[in-house]
Amino acid sequence: MRAPQSRPSHAAEGGSKTGGVKAQARGRERAKHAAWREAVRFVAVSQNGAGAFLNAIPMRDDMKMESWAMRVTIQRRLGLPLDVACQAVEAGKRAPSGQLHDVLGDAAMVNPRSKHATRHKFLLKRLIKCLRSAWGMIIEMEPTA
Repeated sequence: MRAPQSRPSHAAEGGSKTGGVKAQARGRERAKHAAWREAVRFVAVSQNGAGAFLNAIPMRDDMKMESWAMRVTIQRRLGLPLDVACQAVEAGKRAPSGQLHDVLGDAAMVNPRSKHATRHKFLLKRLIKCLRSAWGMIIEMEPTA
């Protein structure tokens, strides 16, 4: 017969029980954010006309796209890590917003100097207000994190 093995305590594992719970909560939040991001990306690329540029025949100058721009566009459309963002992450560079770059390019997309996020938030709040007037509180604001 084998002697029962004891499980190591949390202190022996290098952390407290609350530290492990907090880490699990952070992991759940990251997974929730990743799922939300993927859902938003899927809806965006599923919109009518969202992929029309893919059907453009580059015969005229106004229908041509630089190779680097096409590569970034396709990578974002498919939700893949961006080549240029991976290079920025490895170099430890920061986006114009001050955030460290991420491989999916999200930090680079939000530039406070361009006021894109402000316009988006204002439009989103107006849209939520309008939809709530019809459907009530079933309409929720998108998460901020």
